[in-house]
Amino acid sequence: MAKERLSKLQKWILKKCYEQGKNHYSTDDYSIARITLVIWRTKEYLETEEVKKYFEEVGKAYKRYINEEKKQKWFRYKFEISTTNSIKNLYSKGYIKVEKRWLVIKRVRLTDKGIKAVKESLKIKKREVNDKR
Repeated sequence: MAKERLSKLQKWILKKCYEQGKNHYSTDDYSIARITLVIWRTKEYLETEEVKKYFEEVGKAYKRYINEEKKQKWFRYKFEISTTNSIKNLYSKGYIKVEKRWLVIKRVRLTDKGIKAVKESLKIKKREVNDKR
């Protein structure tokens, strides 16, 4: 059977859940709130150089300053939809469990399959770094 492929966003979600579990005292709970994922993703995206340059050009064109709050509002809805879709795909593949309240995903928790996938990807990245040296 072929190995399942994960998108960059799906790998990022699994990695963040794993890191969050490592940061807490109980290592058996690899979970994170969905909205936290959306906020982190928005902040990481807004800190990239090409996005900063884009907003500088837009600000010059409209002759006004665009503050951080307005930028986050523009991108948050887009990221919320794509993050939620990736979470649903990971759930259907069995990498995560989902806690819902009133049909809204509140919390994402890694399964054993998800933990194994994250550990494998971290091992591969470490090997690539060692090979480059």
